[in-house]
Amino acid sequence: MCKEAGLLQKLIGLCSRYGYIHPSCVLGRSGVKGCYDYGPLGTLLRRNIQNEWWTSVVSSQEDMFGIESSQVQQTSIRNTNQSENSSDDINDHRRLSVIPSSDKMQTQEENLNWTLRDSLNQGTISQYYNTLQLVSRRLPFGLAQIGQCFRRTGQSESLTDDDHDRYIFDLPEFTQMTAQFYCSPKTADRWMIDWQRDRIQWWRKRNYSKGSKLPQSKATCGNTRFPIQASLTLKPEFAECNAVTPLTEQEAVDLEQATVGQASCIHWFETREKRLTSSLFGKILKRKKAVNQSFLMSLFGFNSKADSSPAVMYGKNHEDEAKMVFAERNPHLHLHNCGFVVNPAFSFLGASPDGKVCNGGQTGILEVKCPYSARGMMVREAVASIPQFYMVKSTSDNSALALKRDHDYYYQVQGQLMVTGAPFCDFVVYTDRDVYVERILPDVELWNAMLDKLAAFYLKHAMPFLNEQGM
Repeated sequence: MCKEAGLLQKLIGLCSRYGYIHPSCVLGRSGVKGCYDYGPLGTLLRRNIQNEWWTSVVSSQEDMFGIESSQVQQTSIRNTNQSENSSDDINDHRRLSVIPSSDKMQTQEENLNWTLRDSLNQGTISQYYNTLQLVSRRLPFGLAQIGQCFRRTGQSESLTDDDHDRYIFDLPEFTQMTAQFYCSPKTADRWMIDWQRDRIQWWRKRNYSKGSKLPQSKATCGNTRFPIQASLTLKPEFAECNAVTPLTEQEAVDLEQATVGQASCIHWFETREKRLTSSLFGKILKRKKAVNQSFLMSLFGFNSKADSSPAVMYGKNHEDEAKMVFAERNPHLHLHNCGFVVNPAFSFLGASPDGKVCNGGQTGILEVKCPYSARGMMVREAVASIPQFYMVKSTSDNSALALKRDHDYYYQVQGQLMVTGAPFCDFVVYTDRDVYVERILPDVELWNAMLDKLAAFYLKHAMPFLNEQGM
C-alpha cells in the first residue's frame, strides 16, 4: 500500500506540474474537496482517450450507433409528505423538484421530481425502441454514448494542496463511456464472447504505440538492413525512370530507418510522392481501361481524402493486435518494425511492409490484413462463406489456405519482395477470433514481368503527369 501511495503522489505531482489537472477553485478562495479542473494538456488527453474509445466502439462498427441523452432524468412520482429521511431521498442533494405554490402545498399530494443522472444506462435504454424502429430496423445493434454523470460524495470541506485522499477517482462529477448491445437470446453468448475479446484487446493495445517495440524472442537476426541487393535490373530503355528519384544504396538504408513510423512520419509521406508503391501494383498491372487524369491523380494522392470507412478503421485498429498475436504464436521468430523501402536499382518504386521477420538467420517481411468482412469469424469460415474473400483453399495442400494469385494483395506482396530483396513474406490474416499465416516466396518470373510493365507505365504516363504537376 505504501508503494502504491508513493506512486500516486508522484503521479499527482507530475500532473500538477505540467498543468494536466488542478484542484478546482474560485479566485481568492481555496478549492472544494473532490472537484478538479483539467488544464490544456489534461483536456487533450481526455479527448484523445474518448476519441480512441469512440472510434473503436462506434466508428469502426457498422452495427453500433452513437447517442446523447439528457443529463436530467425523471425519477418516480413521490408523495410530498414523505419523511426527509426516506430512502427515496438518497439523491435529494441533487434533485430538482417542481415546487408547488404556498397556497397549494397543503392540498397537493404528489410532486414530479427530476434528478441528475448517476449513470448513462437509463438514457441509453430509453433510445432502444426509437433506434430499432427508425434507424437499425433489425437486431443485432448497439448504442453507445459518452457523457457526464454525478454521484453523492458527502464532501464539501476545503481542500489543501496536500489532501489527495481520493484524487480524481471518486469525484461528484465524472465522465462515463458506455455501450449496450442488443441481440437475439440465441446469439447472446457468442456476442458476449466477441465483445469481451474486443474490449480486452483494445485495452492491451493501449500498451503498444506505433513506435513501440514488438514482442521479441531470442531468435538470431539476419540482415535487417533493407533493401537487400536486387537480383534483377532495370532494362536500359527504362533508365530514365530512375532519374526522377535517384538514390544511393546508403541513402536507401537511411531512408528505411528514418521512416519506421510510417504514417506517423511526415518524411514517409514526402518520399512516396513521386513513386509507385507496392499497394498500387495490382491496380496498375490489371488495368484494362485507358489511363486517364483521374486514375493518375488517384495513384499519386491528388484530391484524395483520408479513408475513414469502417473497413479501413477496423484494419488500422487491429493491425498492432495482429502483430502481437503473430509474435506470441511464433516465439521462434524475431520481429522488427519497417520503414519505407526503396531499391536503388529501380528507385521509382517503393514499399512499406508491416514489419520485418527474422527466422533462422534470414530476414523476411511481414504483411498483415485484418478483413472487416470476416470480423468475428474463423479464417476458414470466411473462406467458405464469403465469395470474394482473398484467401482460398490451396491447390497443392487441401489442409492449407493460400492468397489468390490474381488478387491485388498478391501483387503487393511480390512487389514488396522485389523491392526489399527479402527471401520470404509472412502474410498474416487476422479476424480477432483467428489468425492464419501463409509464407509466400519470391516469384522471380512474375517480378520480371511486373518490373517491365511498371517501368513502361511510369515512363509513358506517370512522368508526364508529374511534370504537369510541377513535381
